[in-house]
Amino acid sequence: MQTQTPNGLTEARVTQRDGVPLSVSSTYAHPMAVTQRVSNSGTLTLDYDADVSGIDRINHTMTWTSAVTLGSNERSINTGIVTITYLRSDTIQIGTCTYDIWILHENMVLNGRDPIMAEKTYAPDLGLVLSSISLNPDRSPRSGVFFDEIAAE
Repeated sequence: MQTQTPNGLTEARVTQRDGVPLSVSSTYAHPMAVTQRVSNSGTLTLDYDADVSGIDRINHTMTWTSAVTLGSNERSINTGIVTITYLRSDTIQIGTCTYDIWILHENMVLNGRDPIMAEKTYAPDLGLVLSSISLNPDRSPRSGVFFDEIAAE
């Protein structure tokens, strides 16, 4: 479930890792820019040097790049670069509604670590990521999350 708060968009999700349920709460400065993730294993934060509102113009600029600082339980543990690349526009149908979407490629490279890549479907009119596919280094799909319903509460 996603909710807009004064701190940004928040999301509560229950996933499974190795068959064990994992509750995760995330906060986003922009739907494409997570700033905090809280789970049973602790709190991770991402601080972006660039203004995340630039992501709203990515269909014109084609890329958005920012230096990032990764934090864990209130201390800095790594730095790197995140780049979001606009691939194309399209539409998607969820239920009986059709939404304009942008297909975006996200690549985060933290010092000394392998790149973290994903392909995301972003609906700018809704301000929501409708799907996120984690990618292997060869860009083949590893895992994914897809919305199959959108409802206002």
